[in-house]
Amino acid sequence: MFLDEKGEKISKSVGNGISVDQWLRYASPQSLSLYMFQKPKSAKKLFFDVIPKTVDEYIAHYNSFGELSENKKFDSPIWHIHAGSTKEFKTKVNFNSLINLVSICNTNDKSVIWGFVNKYDSNITAKNNPEFDKLIEYALNYYHDFVLPNKKYLKINSTNRKIFQDIIDLLKNDISNSSNAEDIQTLLYEIGKKHKFDNLMEFFKLVYQVLLGQEKGPRLGSFIKLYGVKETINLIQKILEK
Repeated sequence: MFLDEKGEKISKSVGNGISVDQWLRYASPQSLSLYMFQKPKSAKKLFFDVIPKTVDEYIAHYNSFGELSENKKFDSPIWHIHAGSTKEFKTKVNFNSLINLVSICNTNDKSVIWGFVNKYDSNITAKNNPEFDKLIEYALNYYHDFVLPNKKYLKINSTNRKIFQDIIDLLKNDISNSSNAEDIQTLLYEIGKKHKFDNLMEFFKLVYQVLLGQEKGPRLGSFIKLYGVKETINLIQKILEK
């Protein structure tokens, strides 16, 4: 019933699977329940990259649960996972964004991450949302075990220096505290187009490699909104000065 990332059967002797204890180091029991809830009769891929994706699906379901009609709530996996005893849960900060925030902060200190989260949303705290507090712990664990060992930063060179200077100018002149993540994302697209990237994914890949030391990342607009415009400017300036 479970396959590895190559679509091959999981074998205990080969060691290409994930144990329950391993899953629970990086994500909640509820996220594991969601993974099992979906397509229960189909063979499913089970490898470590599945975990952040499943956690974000769980968050998305929980975010929308309160907006469902009473009858529709019975169709939601959230109702079944929590046996009908659901709590109010809403956040725009997903698990992948948290992992990337930890990555750029390069920290094991939960309070540092809470500092950025509270600048983004002062209403959420460890006391009123212990589930989110635990989510930060999971993000720290996932970063330490999977992201940190594979970091490989790309240095800014004479060819791409102007791209990052343009990003700084954009953030300084065209972005304000009232700008939302979509506004920032749209303006970043224009920088990619200006520098004639045939595939804009290559533009974002370049930014991820320089800032995060990895080829993939979150939607950049959402990440900058979470990390902070001023903080992003300072980060790029420090890299340019190296």
